[in-house]
Amino acid sequence: MRKDFIVLIAGLILLSATAVFNPNGFVFDEVLFPPNVLLMEEHGFGKTFLLEMIDQAPGPLYEFIHLPLKGITKLEPRAMRIVNLILFFLIICILVQIYRQSEKKEHAIYLGLHIIAITTLWQVAGLVLTEMPAMLFATTSFLIGVVLLNNQDDHKKVLLYSVLMGITGGLAILGRTPYLVILPAFFGVLVLIRFFKVGSVPIAKAFIPYAVIALSMIIPIFLIWGGMVPPLQPKVEGAIQPWHGLLACAYAGVIGFIIYPKWFVFNNTILMILAGAYVFFFTLGLMELGYEYAPMATTVIRIAGLNAFNMYVKLISPLLATFGFYFLVCCWYRGKENLNDAMYLFALLTSLAILASSAKISHQFSSRYVAQAAPFLVILFAKVDEKDNWRWIRLAIGITMGFLSLNTYAKVI
Repeated sequence: MRKDFIVLIAGLILLSATAVFNPNGFVFDEVLFPPNVLLMEEHGFGKTFLLEMIDQAPGPLYEFIHLPLKGITKLEPRAMRIVNLILFFLIICILVQIYRQSEKKEHAIYLGLHIIAITTLWQVAGLVLTEMPAMLFATTSFLIGVVLLNNQDDHKKVLLYSVLMGITGGLAILGRTPYLVILPAFFGVLVLIRFFKVGSVPIAKAFIPYAVIALSMIIPIFLIWGGMVPPLQPKVEGAIQPWHGLLACAYAGVIGFIIYPKWFVFNNTILMILAGAYVFFFTLGLMELGYEYAPMATTVIRIAGLNAFNMYVKLISPLLATFGFYFLVCCWYRGKENLNDAMYLFALLTSLAILASSAKISHQFSSRYVAQAAPFLVILFAKVDEKDNWRWIRLAIGITMGFLSLNTYAKVI
């Protein structure tokens, strides 16, 4: 058995054990959402519930999942985390089914398990937050979209799959509004397929039912709220932050480097472009435009002191921006290489759209926004390469970093 497969299985066991044996009550943002489950139980799913939701920007999918299970979980932290973990297992199963729709079907289980090496995913999988239910339905909608693209010539099936995409996609949006961007991503794939004549999918039948059903499930809620978040949720106004979108791309690039660094394109031309990009972003940092981000800030301050930390911020921020830009350049290259692969294009455009949606979050950046793209990033990066003898080490590093991130809250060791 391959070492990397063993590492992936061990990572899955470690995540499961950390979630199940977490001795703490609700921690971090976990504490925010159970009261809204009780609110839905009291008022039912209606206008009163929607208007009185508190401390929850996402829609009511979380409540749809956890209220029917309340008799089993009693809304106790460990039981609810187990439910969340089961949703994660289902996502892995769906990823396996997605790969079985491709030429890599004989390696489907191995490739699907790569999601466990995505560091940013550990918190949302190991804690009972709002991302996992939405991610499950988003991944399901993606799978149905792939099946649709594989049956382009059967117009009746195209229509059926489009309807199913709408239902599952609408549920995903009810859980996390950034999944709205999958709609234009899918439309973009349909257009590319027709433009480059690699398929004959009927765009209207494939897209209109999907879009109409998905939007009809969420727009009435937006109208009741008077916006995209509940009225009692504190609103943070601010301009779009391209920096946050670029940071999300940088994190995605790190994920790609852990899973399969050969995905990145490198030559002398790109080296010169990256050098120029670093100078550009370093200059922006000196202009005090807010283009700053410092991973592991507390650790750096404790070890090196405040003066060294200030220098660290000035150097690391443009480096992250440059790496995010590099990720985008490589997406362009890989997209051109895979113009005849509809599934890959769908994963690429979906990943980019979700990462770009981080720019709309103006008040702060969080790696949890990147985690929302995890299933689609796996499809971009996970490859079978018998010559990649170091993958098991990289996967172990990603899993270790994920565990340390989750253990910040779980404190199992």
